[in-house]
Order: sequence, then C-alpha cells, then structure tokens
Amino acid sequence: VKISWTAVTEFVDGDPITVPLDYIVHRDTSPGFTPSVDTEIATVTSATHYVDALPNDCATYYYRVCASACCAEGGFSPEASAVRPSAPRCPTDVAAAMGSQEGELSVWWTHPTQREDLSDLPLEEIQATWVYYDTIPGSDAQKAIVSGNGTSTTLTGLVGCATYYVRARTVDACGHPSDSQCYGNEITVPLSSPCDPAVPEAPGYLTVLPYDQRLDLTWPANQTDCDLQGYRIYYGHSTGIYNGTGATEGVSPVEVSAAEVTSGGQCEFSLTGFEPCTEVYVAVAAIDRCDPPHESGLSPEGHETTVCAPCEIQAGCPSWVTTPAAGHADVHLEVYTMSGGTETLARLLPAWEGPAQALEVLYGRPLVSIWNADGSAGEDGAVGPQPAGIELDLDDVTVPTWSDEADGQPLVLVLDQDVRDLEFDLTFKDEQGGSCGSIRTARGAELFDDFDDGDINGWSVVSGSWSSDQLELYQSDPTGVHIMVGSAELADLTYEGKIRIVDGTTTYFLFRYTDSSNFHLFGIKSSSDIVRLGKISGGSWSELATYSTSISSGVWYNLKLVLTGKTAEVYFNCAKVIEYTDNQMAASGKIGFRTYNTATRYDDVRCQPAAQLP
Repeated sequence: VKISWTAVTEFVDGDPITVPLDYIVHRDTSPGFTPSVDTEIATVTSATHYVDALPNDCATYYYRVCASACCAEGGFSPEASAVRPSAPRCPTDVAAAMGSQEGELSVWWTHPTQREDLSDLPLEEIQATWVYYDTIPGSDAQKAIVSGNGTSTTLTGLVGCATYYVRARTVDACGHPSDSQCYGNEITVPLSSPCDPAVPEAPGYLTVLPYDQRLDLTWPANQTDCDLQGYRIYYGHSTGIYNGTGATEGVSPVEVSAAEVTSGGQCEFSLTGFEPCTEVYVAVAAIDRCDPPHESGLSPEGHETTVCAPCEIQAGCPSWVTTPAAGHADVHLEVYTMSGGTETLARLLPAWEGPAQALEVLYGRPLVSIWNADGSAGEDGAVGPQPAGIELDLDDVTVPTWSDEADGQPLVLVLDQDVRDLEFDLTFKDEQGGSCGSIRTARGAELFDDFDDGDINGWSVVSGSWSSDQLELYQSDPTGVHIMVGSAELADLTYEGKIRIVDGTTTYFLFRYTDSSNFHLFGIKSSSDIVRLGKISGGSWSELATYSTSISSGVWYNLKLVLTGKTAEVYFNCAKVIEYTDNQMAASGKIGFRTYNTATRYDDVRCQPAAQLP
C-alpha cells in the first residue's frame, strides 16, 4: 500500500520550514485510532510517501501522518484507509429481463476476474454478489444478496409500471465489496403490467437516417401504456406497401421488445443488410402484452435510400489497449480500409458502458488531434466532454491505400477516467454518410510504446545501436547479435508489436528474458520465409517451432505472443500460426527485442500482464 501526503512547508505561525523535515507514519486496524508509540511504523525524511508492505490478510488498515521538525511534532493528518487484499473489480455485462410473474425481474451478470490492483480474483474467492435495485438511480436502499459465485437472481415484489435501476457489486471472501460502488454497470429496466384492453398509442413521429447498408430509426417511446410489449416495424419498397424483405432482422414486420429499443424518452433501432442504393419506406406500430396483442395505428411514414458508396473502414488486429501513463483513460487502436483505395474518415460514433466521457480523438503518424471537447479540433465546437453514444464530427482524415489489418493508422480515443476491460463499439462514418465499425474490449497494458516521443526511456540496451528514429524503434547495426529489454518481470502476458526488416534476414521479440544467455524469442526470418519460435538456453540456440509463409524486407508484419504458463501461442498478421509448450521455460522474465545480423524497425509495441486471447 502506497501512502501519500501533501508536503508541509510552514510552521503553524506561518514561518517557512528550512530544516530537514521528518514525517511519522502511524498505522492501526481500528478506525478513528489515536496515534501512539505503539502505532508508529515508519519515519520518512523529506519524501511525501511511504510504501507499506502488507499481507493479504482480510484486514482494513488505517493511517495517519504527522510532520516533525526541530524536535517538534505537528498535528496529525486526517485518517486514510486501505483494504487488503485489494477490493474486487465490478461485475460486467449486467442485464435484466422481466420474469414470468408480475413484479419479477430476472438479473444476471459476469463475475470480474481481477481486483482493483489488477491482481487475479479466482472464482472461489467470490463470496457473494450484491444486487441493488430501486426506482431511483444510484440508490443503495434496496439490495439482494446472492451468496457464492452465482451469476443470476430473480427479484420479486417489484412495482409494476415503474422503471428500475439495477447494478451489481462483487464481494470477496474477506467481505470486501467492489470499491467503486459500480455505478458504471447500472442498467435501466422498465416493468410492465398485465394486459390492458385499451389499444396502445401510436408513435407520433418517425425519423429515418440512411447509411450504406442500414437505416437508423428513431421514434418517441410509448410512456402511456403500462402493458406495452414492444413495437412492430413495417418496411417495404413503395409508399404505403410494407411487404418488404432483405433486412437482416427479418421480413416485414420486424417485432422488437420495448426493452431492447428504448433509451430514455425515445426508441432506436436499425434495419440492416440492405444493398447500397436501396429505397425503403418504414412505419412503426406499438403492441401490448395481451394475447393476442392489441396493435396501435401506424406512425407517420419514413422514407430514405441507403447510401450508394459503402464505408469500408475497419479496426486492425492489434489489441485495443489502455495505457498506464494516461491512467488507463485512453484507448489505442488502429484503422485501415478494405476499399483498395483511400477512404475518408469524417465522423466517429463511440459507445461503451459506464460514465466515462470522451475528451479527444487523435489519429495518424505522428498523432494529431482530430476532435477535442474544447473545440480546438473537430467540427462540433466547444461542446465539452461527451458521453458514450454521441457522434463526434471529426476533422476529416484520409485512411491510406497501403493500410491493412496488420498495419493500420493509429487512432486514440482519450477519455476522462479508467476504461480498462470495457467493450467499445466504434462506428466509423465516411464523408458520404456510409458507416462501418468494429467492437473490441480495451485491455489494460503493462506498457505501450509507439516511440513517437523520440526516446527509448524504460528500455535497457544490452548491445546494439537502438534509438527512436522517425517515430519508430530502430536497431541500425546489421552485424552481430543485439538486444534491448524492458524492466518488468512478467509471467503470463500478451506481447505484441510490428516488425520490419531493413537490412538482413532475422529479427525477433524476446520474452521470459533472464540474461543474455537465457531467454525465449519469436520473430521472422526472410531467408527461410518462416515465422519462428525459439530459445537461447545457456547461450545455445534451439528452434522450437516454425510456420512457413512469405517474408520480405521492407514490409511491416504484426506479431503477437499469448503466453500462458509455459505455453506460447504466436500470431502472425492476426492469425495463430504456432502453439508450443516448453516445460523448461522460466516462470517469468523480461520482454524485449533481438536482432541477428539484421537492422530492424519496430513500432506500436504493447504488453498486457495477462493472457488476452483475441
């Protein structure tokens, strides 16, 4: 536990302190404790923090600090506390649906696999899940306790025709609940009542927005019929004739539940799978829970034609990661085009669960701001931080012809808080209104280095001429064996980056590095046209496995290693090509780079401290 405090610079009479200053740290296991000689654990000179090594013993520790100068002690700080072990992270994928009986609500969730400090949380260490539910958002007034590591429960006795807010917190074997209250996983669930003989009210309007292969529909949510079941979406290809086919969602009419389309006071749904340049007419009716259901009249008709030029922008295969340097409040990914030519990225619609807000979007090499909440970039003006689901009008940028799945253009979404393990749904929109997108979970990285800062800080050169050159890592000496490694000792991991041979034939990424005579490595050899997994043990080389494919100098390749225990899985340009278990592999080690008689460039290196399969 790291305890930090604000430096004391004055005596109580306002005179400045010019002598060395000691800070006396006290710790106790009881809240509101009075510091004494028995609770004193450390004296720190000049520094404003102290790291207390504590066991994971199911305890809460309380701290107070005072300053001491010239043999006089000042007053004590307010009390701070720390829980050991670290509290669990929040459950994810919280969802709910009405039960079979009136006033019932079925709720389910996915357990976290990590604690707040990113240490593992085994399933057997989960004691319970607290499920909060109320008609007031963020309320703690009503709570159901689900013992053990179950993943669902049924809430009973709820009020019909009311909107409930539901969220979940994990409790570990020590009785420690998730620290953050888990407001980010709170969901909204409207409860209906049984059949009402009255016919539902028809939607008052219908808005239709066309894209390349879909239509986005918006209409007002029915908030007057308590027995509302959902809506029927009628479509066709002539006005007033709704016998349409061709939508991925089915033939006309498409029936949807109110829960799956309602967001606040409006409903949103997409009809997808149309060919470009398809003319579509649409109308919507509401239906209730009776059997058979009563159906309202139709909404006003909507009419649009899908965009004739499709969007073909996609996110590449490199992992989506958040970075420690930014407090894990950014998402790094890459984009490319499948169009065979250049394509313009004009708008971005990012969606995620939770309260994080978008501050900035950056793109390219080097990264340049193309949207900013303060209005300094983009075309929205100074709109301020934006929540999930808001379309961002970017400064138009070009996704180049050469980009591909393994080597795209960097794109960074900067947010205002930690977004590790959140699923992001990014919709890219081109200048003609066509839309396409990708969905991926942003994982927390142990490190991310694109070498755009002009240095190789954080890496240790063992041998060779390593530098940050032209926004890339470059080892320029094409003769001999050259190595550069990181500082962290890692066990299971996902290690990924791009690699390009400049002069020579053989170059690698390192892992489980102990010293220059003992490590494992994976990389490429152009003279043999192979992807290679091997090791150096006691200074001797052993080839463990290979994959044959065309390898050329001057071409960027994406390589990824997923390491679980002593099993290595190697990915080449997004496809797994090698899986090998070496029982003599060290349990942990450093990561790094190695060249053999080859000048090499590396870029966009990322490492996650756990096995994260694609």
